[in-house]
Amino acid sequence: MVDELPEELLDQANFLLTLPPNHANLRKAVATAYYALFHLLVRATVLKWKEPLHQARIARMFEHERMKKVSGATIRSMGAEVDPGDSMSPELAFRNELTKVAQSFIILQQARHDADYNVEKPLDSAAAET
Repeated sequence: MVDELPEELLDQANFLLTLPPNHANLRKAVATAYYALFHLLVRATVLKWKEPLHQARIARMFEHERMKKVSGATIRSMGAEVDPGDSMSPELAFRNELTKVAQSFIILQQARHDADYNVEKPLDSAAAET
């Protein structure tokens, strides 16, 4: 497993945004940003296992659609259990951050899908950067 891959992919996505803002550069930047998040989440999970052989095997088990479903389920479960009255609690902060990650994954996956397959949908620099 390449430990630096998520950061390298994010750097690559940012670099693509510095190039002339043509469809290829913008669409590839969006797709690359999604893969940076995907691999960051995979890495965060597989590093919980100490055996490198297990890490590589577990990393190959991650599926994009399943991660989207888990993200949606996470958002639903966190929203249902959050107690807004205790806004300063560490648990609430954790739940909010986890919800943001799950939401970002879903949004970025859809953006990648649109960038790769919905070529009729316009994409400008501002949209690619978000």
